[in-house]
Amino acid sequence: MLCLIILLSFPTLFAQTVKVSSPDVKIVLSVNDNRKPNYAINFIGGSIIKPSCWGLAFKNTIAFSDGFILYAHQEKSANKVWQLPWG
Repeated sequence: MLCLIILLSFPTLFAQTVKVSSPDVKIVLSVNDNRKPNYAINFIGGSIIKPSCWGLAFKNTIAFSDGFILYAHQEKSANKVWQLPWG
């Protein structure tokens, strides 16, 4: 019981990072839930968007970023070409 209380006191122990990349791996989007949700974008190993917090703040309720946890993620791949819709 004491171990569970200690682990719940340190949410950063459960922090995780999820990465999504372009097919050629030149563009990488990273999403992290360490303390506050944040994201970063790299292009060919260089930082395009440095780690930045995300979320929404409303007047009479909690912020969208409060209590954010990456609960689960699933990895998939696709081999599709996106076509611009006309009209």
